[in-house]
Amino acid sequence: MNDSSLRIAVKNFAIEAGRFKISDLAQIVNQPPKKIAKLLKNMIDAEEIKGVFTVKNDEFVTLEQLKAEIMRVIKTPRLINQDL
Repeated sequence: MNDSSLRIAVKNFAIEAGRFKISDLAQIVNQPPKKIAKLLKNMIDAEEIKGVFTVKNDEFVTLEQLKAEIMRVIKTPRLINQDL
């Protein structure tokens, strides 16, 4: 898979999945996880994709998916910590 087709595959997967483990995508495209993480970072920097890595850097979440997850928590009070 050349770099251009890899970029397209990664972007399409990210948009479709919304949230995913870097290792899962790496296995699908038969590339090392570090290469996929670096490619995602480069795509963010180039504004080709909008998203963030999780705290452990093992998952990627698109901003659209993150917004949906936050809205789901806001709309479901029982998901909010009662100690707040």
